[in-house]
Amino acid sequence: MKYIRYVFLTGLLAVMIIAFTACGGNNNQPTPTPNPTAPPATQAPATPEPPTPTPVPIPSEPESVVQPDVIDEMDVMTSAEYLEEINLFIDVFEELIEDMFEFIELLEEIETDEQMMIWIDAFEIVKESIYLAAEALESATPYVPDEHLESHLLIIAAMGVYLDALLELDVALGAAILGDEDAFWAGLENFAINLAVAFAVWDEALYGPMTHAPILFGIWGWEEMPEWVWIFNEDGTGSAGTPGEMQNFVWETSDVFPWLYAVFGELWIDYGSNIIEHWEFVVEVDHEVHLLELASLQVEGMYFVYFRQ
Repeated sequence: MKYIRYVFLTGLLAVMIIAFTACGGNNNQPTPTPNPTAPPATQAPATPEPPTPTPVPIPSEPESVVQPDVIDEMDVMTSAEYLEEINLFIDVFEELIEDMFEFIELLEEIETDEQMMIWIDAFEIVKESIYLAAEALESATPYVPDEHLESHLLIIAAMGVYLDALLELDVALGAAILGDEDAFWAGLENFAINLAVAFAVWDEALYGPMTHAPILFGIWGWEEMPEWVWIFNEDGTGSAGTPGEMQNFVWETSDVFPWLYAVFGELWIDYGSNIIEHWEFVVEVDHEVHLLELASLQVEGMYFVYFRQ
């Protein structure tokens, strides 16, 4: 998710400017309304136009949205049942978010009003899938175990704010089609604000407030050189390196989110003197010896594996 959102946010402004130029800059051509059900303009041009480019590829409609298997006779789901269902649900929802980002990237390839209307129709299909996902998740709330209820409600809230962001994007796109530059930029600004809030709530739902994840307590040896270790103490202190060359640090994590056979979160290592490392960690617990995977969120491609000692 994080890598997707970084790429998306950096490219969004350029793509939307291109979309505005392509679809809203020529007011001499018929301009369809932003209503996705409206037919494309059919008035014949005064002069022959070049052949229509190949239609922009549109991602297919998602087959279904995973819904929690709520059983009427159950007063509440067990923790294991809930985690199994919600993990599948989160996978589907994040795929829908990826589809939406691909849609926005496709704006750069749109060259005609007809292509824009096809794009809007497909955009509405994915948006409706996200709306149905939020409804399904909310309907399962009475069955959620108490220990998961807070994060469950935050996930619903994040999806709601994300939908608000997409509504603002609708406003911006409609303004681009109609050539209204002020409304275009206002809608785009509101979209960006809501999107940032949605991601912040989503991270809080999955990771929670800063803490010291118990899953990391202890000593972890590097798979390529076992004498090189991380030591994570319960009080938030620690050290890293080889015997005789250890560096002390303080550490904290986002609250871990449990999956079926692993837990994950983010890890901050502070060595002092403004030297801070930021990692994404995954602890696999379905092995006889736990496995710790660290992927740097500062240096692309930096990845290490450690075994609990």
